[in-house]
Amino acid sequence: MFVAWVIAFCLQNWAGAYRAELSGYPDEPGHFISSLMVRQYLLDGWWKQGPMQFAEQYYVHYPRVAIGHWPPFLYLVQGVWMLVFPPTIAAVLWLQALIQASVVGLLFWRLRQDCGWLVVSVLSLVYLVLPESQRLSSQVMAEPLLGLLTLIALLGIERFLLNRRWRWLGVFVFATTCAIFTKGSGLALLPVLFFVVVVRQDWNLLKSWKFWAAHAIIIAAYAPWHIYTWKMVQNGMDTAPLTEVIWMQTVGFLSIPSLLVGLPLVGLALVAGWAGLKDTGAGILGLIGTITALVVFVFHCASPSGVETRRLYMMVPVLLLLIAWWTVAVPLRSWVVVGAAMVSLGMTYNKVEKPETGYRTLAKWLEGEIGARAQAVFLSTGYGAEGMLIAEMGQLQAVPRMFLVRSSKLLSDSDWNGSNYRLRLQSVRELGELLDSIPVRMVVLDQYTEGRTLRHIDLIEDLIQQHPEQWVLRKEFPVVDNLNRKHGWSRVYERLGSELNEVKNLRVDLSRMLDRWVTPR
Repeated sequence: MFVAWVIAFCLQNWAGAYRAELSGYPDEPGHFISSLMVRQYLLDGWWKQGPMQFAEQYYVHYPRVAIGHWPPFLYLVQGVWMLVFPPTIAAVLWLQALIQASVVGLLFWRLRQDCGWLVVSVLSLVYLVLPESQRLSSQVMAEPLLGLLTLIALLGIERFLLNRRWRWLGVFVFATTCAIFTKGSGLALLPVLFFVVVVRQDWNLLKSWKFWAAHAIIIAAYAPWHIYTWKMVQNGMDTAPLTEVIWMQTVGFLSIPSLLVGLPLVGLALVAGWAGLKDTGAGILGLIGTITALVVFVFHCASPSGVETRRLYMMVPVLLLLIAWWTVAVPLRSWVVVGAAMVSLGMTYNKVEKPETGYRTLAKWLEGEIGARAQAVFLSTGYGAEGMLIAEMGQLQAVPRMFLVRSSKLLSDSDWNGSNYRLRLQSVRELGELLDSIPVRMVVLDQYTEGRTLRHIDLIEDLIQQHPEQWVLRKEFPVVDNLNRKHGWSRVYERLGSELNEVKNLRVDLSRMLDRWVTPR
């Protein structure tokens, strides 16, 4: 496991994860800031106010708190981790490497005696080196933890069905509950045990009240959270008709497994899956793995969350476990697996690079200028840049004082994915009055030589151009738009005479999520 952690850590370094901002995927800043918020609540907030009030106030300072849109378990894990280690992006990346190494450790624990060192070592290396594994290891994302919990749940099912000890059913319940509270995709694990029991025709187990009580515990634990946060989750879902979504996503997801692990290993997984469905006796690992993979695939085809490679990543440990199980009956198959693994790596491999965007340098400058003063900085940047800058400021000031105001939220309105966009203000005069009322000391304005900008950013540019006597350019930084790979400048303008002004009248719109606006307290 230590060797696996070292490999994962080296791959992160090779990808530039420790030098770069959270530029790999737009969700990263939300995950990091939410974990920072949980850490701070556990550290000194729990005795001052309730979790909802604390989260709202943290959002007012760092408007990327995402608990509610996503479940809280990832943030609890990362928040506790940052109580032991520094509250930084680097520390969370250490945890990501540890999670990936834990998957490898579980594969070794379960398969070493049955399959031998060669097969398990090769498949473990494949798991760590796969491009999607490298990408997710280098990002602050939920998928690695979800993959680990999926594997734990699967092994819990196997042990329970083999020895009928209820503590192993408890392992399945715990891992599945944690998976659901990590990401909605974890719901795919809920029916797996039931389907396995039905295929095996184990009717006596279905008559046991403990069997049904285990599932009831999972549902009872998650249902209140699901009901309470449904509006927040719905804000980011595909609104197309469900039948259309299912058809489009089924077609889209059909190619994802080969992108994840390579066509040769997908072929072996299909062969192993067919063998697993026929072997329902003592060697039930193949059956459990096959049903888990099928349920995960069908669940994502029906879930209106879009087609992305990462959504099926929780299947990867399952597919590798299934392939390894297939080699047990016929040792010669081991060489087939090793050969297929090498070919798959050759077909899928590409160097993962996480780009540096320049916002870390900008955040350090802002922190040096404003320090601990309760002043407002207006972020007039692209969607991804807003999050990166907030995350960088978060690791500089885990206990926030300044207020980072997202122009995309204050001047416009849209859903989670940026759809249904509309301006709240229509004139430079209205914008000037709004900034004065807060008041705003600094504006961070991204400007690129090519490509269109959003209308609310154009409005900010017009304000500064029409009233140059009120603004002074303090600093400019070269930046990169990580989504479109465009190069430009992030310019920091300061409102003349605002050096000592602290926030008085800031209102943050959370109506799409919580049906209300929030103000600092």
